[in-house]
Amino acid sequence: MGRSKAFRRFQDRQWKKRAKELLLMHRQNLHEWELPDSREIGRLAGCHCRPCSCFMCGNPRKFFSELSLQERRVEIDFQEEVQSYRQAS
Repeated sequence: MGRSKAFRRFQDRQWKKRAKELLLMHRQNLHEWELPDSREIGRLAGCHCRPCSCFMCGNPRKFFSELSLQERRVEIDFQEEVQSYRQAS
């Protein structure tokens, strides 16, 4: 089932909103206080805010030698499962 034009416009607005928030966050961390222009927002939203490779957006394993959130959840679930298995035995 295809999506309507209204839904695609809604998604586009959402991506642009996320891109603007991301640009503002990055500029605050760099102590730049000018607002991003529409061209920057459109460029970042056009690629779904993914090409950024800064330490805030990137994988923590790469930048901080830490596990990602998903990897931490899996590890905790595994430890709980092992612990419950040991208690049952």
